[in-house]
Amino acid sequence: MKLFTCLAHADPRKLPELAKVLKMQATLFDEVHVCVITNITDNEKLEAINSSAPTQNHKFQLEIYNEGCDQLPSPWLLTWVHKKLMLQKFSAPSFTHFMCIEDDMEVTPGNISRTYAKSPKLPAS
Repeated sequence: MKLFTCLAHADPRKLPELAKVLKMQATLFDEVHVCVITNITDNEKLEAINSSAPTQNHKFQLEIYNEGCDQLPSPWLLTWVHKKLMLQKFSAPSFTHFMCIEDDMEVTPGNISRTYAKSPKLPAS
């Protein structure tokens, strides 16, 4: 199973929370690709985001997306940038799960298990 997560991050002061969320994301599925959506353009702050992530390998990939995000009228609109990015990934058959969260929303393996347990089973085709 492969997860694609869009993660909105606007405030550099929340880097410790972001690091915790990224670390947890890396534990959720066999493969995880996280796209941090940010209005940050400063290279040092972008590198700090990259450095806060777990080591990247075939199981965990991180990208930082900020194209045009600094032009948004409000940082609250960052959460809507995911629509364009997810649309591109929906057509990639390798992803099985999608998630859109913010930099202080920690999703645990227990959250995923409970979601599966409570979700109705789809009929076999």
